[in-house]
Amino acid sequence: MVYTVLMILHVIISIILILVILTQSSKGAGLDSSLGGTASNMLGGQAAPKFLQNLTVIFGILFVFSSIMLVKHVSSPSGSSVAPSKTKSKALKEFQKKIAEKETSKEVAPSEAPTEKTALPKDSL
Repeated sequence: MVYTVLMILHVIISIILILVILTQSSKGAGLDSSLGGTASNMLGGQAAPKFLQNLTVIFGILFVFSSIMLVKHVSSPSGSSVAPSKTKSKALKEFQKKIAEKETSKEVAPSEAPTEKTALPKDSL
């Protein structure tokens, strides 16, 4: 539940951050120039670049914070369904134990020393 809410917030912050970055006037062709400068006109002309820079910083910080919160939530032992549960780890340990028992129970045939039949002929060198 908490993981889902954090992920939705993270996606919303990401989309807003992308839109804020794209609406800024740039030296090249940004989204603002494609829209005919609509973002600058909507946000107040001269004050628009400073306002958009502040929004970029704010949403950049929120993006980093939400990323850290997602990592902490996933890596916590009592975290969400994304983190492996104790029952899964018990089943995995039992499976690995069975495999180890099967491997140790097999008899390994001793390797034979090379004989004249397996050695390379002298004239092939």
